[in-house]
Amino acid sequence: YPARIDAAYQRFRQFTTDPVEIELAEKFMNEARMGLPLLNEFVAQLMTKQHPDQIRPLIQQAFETQKLGLETLLTLQDHLQNQSIRLTQEAVARYERTRLLVVWLAALAVVLLLGISMIMAVLLEQHSAELDREHLKFKALFETSRDAVLILTDDTISEYNPRAREWFGGRSRGKLAGLRFEDLSSPQPEDPPITERLRAAMASAAGATFEWMFRDQRGEPQHVEVT
Repeated sequence: YPARIDAAYQRFRQFTTDPVEIELAEKFMNEARMGLPLLNEFVAQLMTKQHPDQIRPLIQQAFETQKLGLETLLTLQDHLQNQSIRLTQEAVARYERTRLLVVWLAALAVVLLLGISMIMAVLLEQHSAELDREHLKFKALFETSRDAVLILTDDTISEYNPRAREWFGGRSRGKLAGLRFEDLSSPQPEDPPITERLRAAMASAAGATFEWMFRDQRGEPQHVEVT
C-alpha cells in the first residue's frame, strides 16, 4: 500500500509543474504517512486477536486520517478538472482565433487575387490599346509611304503597300502576294541570290541598305535602293 502510493506520487510529479497541484499532492502524502502507523498498529492488534472494543478507537482514528487524505484527493481532483476545463477553453479560443485568421487570410488572398487580376486586365487593355495605336500608325505609314514596301515571310511576299503595287504591278494583274522576292529582281550574272544579299545586309552592323536591279511594271530593269 505505501509503495503503490509513493509510486503514484512520483509519476504525478513528473507530469506537473503547477504549484497548487504539487502542494495538494504533498499534503496528501503527509496525511497518508500519518495514517500508516495507525494501520500498522491496527493490523498488529488484529493478529493478536484483541477484543473489537479495544480496536474500535484505533479504527476511528485511522478513519479520520484517511478521511483527511480523501478530502485532499478530492480537492486535487477538482483542481485538475478546473485546469482541464480552462486548458480546453484556451485551446478552443486558440482554435477560433486560428480559424478566424485563416478565414481572413483566405479573404485577403481572394482580394489580392482579384486586385492582381484587375491590374492585369487594365495593363492588358492598355497594352492592347497601345498595340492598336502602333498598328494604326504603322498602317498609316505603310499605306501612304512613297516608297514601295514589301513584307516578306520566308522570302515570300505576304503584304505590300499601294506604292509597291503601283511599281511592280505589271505582274499577276497587280497581285504580288505569294510571289518570291527574287521573282521581282533582275540581277546581273555575277550577283549572288537576292535572299543571300538580304540576309547579309540585315546581319551587317553598319546598316541594311544596298542597291539591286529590279523589273518595274513594264518589265524594264531599274536600279532600286533596298532598305
